Amino acid sequence: MHEGGSALPPAGWYPDSFDQTRRRWWDGAAWTTHVAPLEAAAPAVAVLDRPAEISTAEYARRAAGYQPRDHEPDSYATEPVRLNRRSAQTLAGWLIALSPAWYGGLVALIGAIAISVSPGISNYVGLPVLGPFILGLVLLARVDGKQLQECGYAAPTSKFGWLPIVYLVVRVVSTGARSVGMLVAYVITQAVFLVIAALAVLVMLAPYLVVPSGATTP
Repeated sequence: MHEGGSALPPAGWYPDSFDQTRRRWWDGAAWTTHVAPLEAAAPAVAVLDRPAEISTAEYARRAAGYQPRDHEPDSYATEPVRLNRRSAQTLAGWLIALSPAWYGGLVALIGAIAISVSPGISNYVGLPVLGPFILGLVLLARVDGKQLQECGYAAPTSKFGWLPIVYLVVRVVSTGARSVGMLVAYVITQAVFLVIAALAVLVMLAPYLVVPSGATTP
């Protein structure tokens, strides 16, 4: 390129004739003092024959120098993963569900024994039995929770054991419909226990509520 030529090249970067490692800016009429390093040449890419079983994306990866990928399955399973869980029905769980029944039976048995010894103390039998009853519920909840974990379920905390209705509701949330029967059994048993307890209280208070026929009111 010469400045006096009749056909001057367009403006742009051209190799510098004084230094082959850089470029110089030609403004379309004369060389300028602006220089820049030559752009690095793009790395050579190996040309591979693409087998039919290799996709174009994998072919491009290998041509760029990457390691071949492991074989991927053509399709993936769409079925949901199902855990092989055992039954959530446990003896400890049913004992909690039926706790009003065996608590009432225990109170009645101890009350009958107390009546034979001293009728006056039979009215207070339920109070000393209540403490061991609550402790037994907590221990049953701990045993039931351990068995549920062994069966693959998220076990409720044993701290709810002293409130069976709360424990059984949480148990239903953790195990689903498998524990609904226990919850229903507890509700029915508790309702029967309350009715029987109310009748027992009325029987005990009957002598104080009935006015003798010969008595006169002031």
